[in-house]
Amino acid sequence: MTSGKWDNAALDAAMERRGFRPRRSPWIRRAVRELPRHRFAPDRLWRWDGWNGEGSRAYVPLDREVEAGRWAAEVYAGPDEPAVTQVRDGLAATAALTRA
Repeated sequence: MTSGKWDNAALDAAMERRGFRPRRSPWIRRAVRELPRHRFAPDRLWRWDGWNGEGSRAYVPLDREVEAGRWAAEVYAGPDEPAVTQVRDGLAATAALTRA
């Protein structure tokens, strides 16, 4: 994040530096630059904390309304840094792999 604003420009620049630009797909660059990621992220994300205080590794929740700055840092971490949206049995999970 830059100056408290959602920073799509930094993601766009990082993708440019790393060569993540398919020449035949200019719409990708426009989408990264113009679509705010935070509008598509859930209100709760999970950040890797490393340790849970009991000697084991853990994800900790980040709620948009409680820790907006840290939450946004997870959303805008980088072009190849995923934001963990679900944790199951202590491991990062995806909606497609989560059972009801």
